[in-house]
Amino acid sequence: MRMAKQRKFEFICDLHGHSNQFDIFSYGNRNEDDPLENKVFPLMLSKLNKNFNFNYCSEKMPKSKKGTARISLYNELNEIPNILTVEASFAGINIVSNITNIIKHNY
Repeated sequence: MRMAKQRKFEFICDLHGHSNQFDIFSYGNRNEDDPLENKVFPLMLSKLNKNFNFNYCSEKMPKSKKGTARISLYNELNEIPNILTVEASFAGINIVSNITNIIKHNY
């Protein structure tokens, strides 16, 4: 935390792999003062990469996850809105969803 006192952070990203769901998505932290603030970066990622699924993103902060990096850092460094965990599937992308989107956009 000493580094956070010496420098201003704008963004912190924790990368994870998972096996329960296809695609790439993120977990963020809910800011009651500005509920849209933490949705900007995931929305931008979804527009830049068709494999990033904005619909799978979540800002839930259950008590069972309070020890995770994103929630611990958010509570410790509450002036940094963009603290995310980005999850990428070990199983790959949802090819059916992507084919459907390609067909919709090309025909």
